[in-house]
Amino acid sequence: MSETFVAPRPNKAGKAAWICLGLAWVAFLLPVPGLGLLGWALNFAAFILAIIAMSNLGAMAGLFQLLSSLLVSPFVYLIGVLIFFGTVSGTPDWAEWTRDHGTFQSAGADAAEEANQAANDADIAAIEAMADAASGAPPAQASVVAPAAASTR
Repeated sequence: MSETFVAPRPNKAGKAAWICLGLAWVAFLLPVPGLGLLGWALNFAAFILAIIAMSNLGAMAGLFQLLSSLLVSPFVYLIGVLIFFGTVSGTPDWAEWTRDHGTFQSAGADAAEEANQAANDADIAAIEAMADAASGAPPAQASVVAPAAASTR
């Protein structure tokens, strides 16, 4: 009697899932803005490939890829976010800007805001003067008209 051995089918979907996960994790860890979105797309592709491997060759063919996609990837992403903020806060320009400005919002009016407001007021007055000159009408003195004197009988 001769026995025939069937070679196991290669797990191409499982290998592709590991490759996608590796590329996704590299994208998560590189401190480049927006590269995390590519990483999440690759992570989703690895998730789908793990499901395909599990459906073709059994649960163990893609179980570790699926669990890595669901459990490990968020932690790798958080580590990448920490690396990104550590890189950004370590740059001299960013550190100098945050030291000088403190926050993104200004608490009160400063000299620059007052200068901008004065420039806007002067521009508005000039525009109104040009409009009055073009229309030939006398310049407007006030926008509120005083009430007429009360008549007495």
